[in-house]
Formats: sequence, structure tokens, C-alpha cells
Amino acid sequence: MPASVEPSQPAQTVTVAAGTTAFDALREAGIDVNAPTGAIVVREPGTGALKDLSWAPGADTEAEIVTAESRDGLAVLRHSAAHVMAQAVQELFPGTLLGIGPPIEDGFYYDFL
Repeated sequence: MPASVEPSQPAQTVTVAAGTTAFDALREAGIDVNAPTGAIVVREPGTGALKDLSWAPGADTEAEIVTAESRDGLAVLRHSAAHVMAQAVQELFPGTLLGIGPPIEDGFYYDFL
């Protein structure tokens, strides 16, 4: 059964000062980055691009907080899990070739060659 991910509340934003990382801005604002419901990435205004928490904008920016409870946040989490799994498989089975490993509606998969 596919996981149902619905926005639980209106989008939250955080002010990220020029040269400051999104991670530091979130912590300074008292927004959790460690809990399962904490921030995973932020969305850059204007472009809508997802940025990891090491992102530091060149100008003060009001960025949208993206959590695992959102569709985009869950896709980021699944994509990251696919990379962790691929690295583990390569460490356990040296010489394994990687195919593709995209996030899908029900989770993620990886093709190994």
C-alpha cells in the first residue's frame, strides 16, 4: 500500500541570512532538524529548487522548510536512502556495478549490474 503523504500544515519559512547555512538558520530559529518531522531540505524562493541544509544564499532569503511529511521531502529521503543502500552493497560486494535507483511512489529501488 503506498504511503499517503499530505501537507499537515501551511508551508513554514525560515529567514536564511546571506552567507549563513540553512542548517544554522533553522537551528537559530528553533526549528528541529533531527526529529523524523524535522527539516530535511529547504526550497529556494523564485526557482523552487530544493537545497540541502549546507546551502548558504548570497543574499538574505526567506526559504520554505521541507520535511519528510511532504511529498518532496519524502522523495529526498528515499533518494538518500537509495544512495546509502548502494554504498553498502558496493562495500559488501566489491565490483558491483550500479544501475539506476530512483525514488518511486512506494519507496525506492536500485538496479545492480
